[in-house]
Amino acid sequence: MADKYDDLFGFYIKLYDDEIARFRGLDTKIARYLSAYSILIALTGFVGVNLRFLLDGSELNLLVFANYISLVVVFIAYTIGFYHLISALKLEDLQRFAYDDSVIEFFLRHQPINIKYALARRAKEAIEHNVSLGDQKSEKIAKAINWSFSLPTMVFLAASVLLAIGNVYFASDTSQMKNGASVPNSTQMLIDRQADTNEESK
Repeated sequence: MADKYDDLFGFYIKLYDDEIARFRGLDTKIARYLSAYSILIALTGFVGVNLRFLLDGSELNLLVFANYISLVVVFIAYTIGFYHLISALKLEDLQRFAYDDSVIEFFLRHQPINIKYALARRAKEAIEHNVSLGDQKSEKIAKAINWSFSLPTMVFLAASVLLAIGNVYFASDTSQMKNGASVPNSTQMLIDRQADTNEESK
């Protein structure tokens, strides 16, 4: 009979340890995603700052407007995903075995077979609670991924970068055209002035 409860307790302890390891693995995954967030948010901020300088002294054109819309969509997706990751990280209410004086009193007042059975039941309750908590954490991570790293969000992010490049090229091209247009005017003025000088000398 004692061997049976030894096996039962050992079985639940293994499940308990596995669930704790899974929980910690989820926390590691969240930390990695938060690191990825830092890079993506920095990229989004760079594009936004770039647009701010682009708009200095410039009119709001269709490319810039589309760029801002894309950035707003990406920012909202990142904000919602970041919220889910932080809320998942806060799920830390794991059930553990008690280790206070009441445990010592329990061991002193009960037979070994009863102690093993009680510990097995306590491990089972803790496992059920921790599994539920781990599933909630996994669900929140999945929601964060769906919002922040889904195909539509990545498409909007890529569109923001490409539109920013297009805006830079468009602004540079417009500036060159303006500078190019001023050169013939200056040349024409010199030609007219030289013609006037020649007429005066005659």
